[in-house]
Amino acid sequence: MSAAGPEAKLLQNEVISWCNGLLHDSAEAYSEIMKYASRILIAAGVIALAQTQYAGAQMMGHKPPVPMSPQQFSQAVAGQNVQIAVQVTSIKRNTLLGHLLQHETDALSKATTTSVTLYYADGTPVIMGTPRDIVPGAVLFVYGILTRPGHVDVKQAVVDTRFIKVH
Repeated sequence: MSAAGPEAKLLQNEVISWCNGLLHDSAEAYSEIMKYASRILIAAGVIALAQTQYAGAQMMGHKPPVPMSPQQFSQAVAGQNVQIAVQVTSIKRNTLLGHLLQHETDALSKATTTSVTLYYADGTPVIMGTPRDIVPGAVLFVYGILTRPGHVDVKQAVVDTRFIKVH
């Protein structure tokens, strides 16, 4: 090995000093970037929350959809989209049995003698609740497709138990 001359040592010291300066400057730059990034994320979160609250406030002014009447449901044909209110009476695996409800007001429905069989597949979207809320006695607003008279393939279920009184 040959010994490095004084010029090589000087150049090596300059390179090391320059790299140390870069590392120091990089740490400061990283710190500044993170400070601004965190501010941007906080601002984005506040905006998202405000939009959610605004959307909720808008929805409060709208009336809920009205389900089909028992007469409309009885006239529906296989393959037709249906929107019905049902009170669940029993559950057997992925099949819900219940009675069709007659809409009276936004908070009151009347039980009918019309039986409904609902096929409820795993992963079916549940709104205003969870699948665990679908129990005997639960009131559901169902968006689905009529497969044959009295049988509906559920595409979406809205849990209305807390909002609708059945008499």
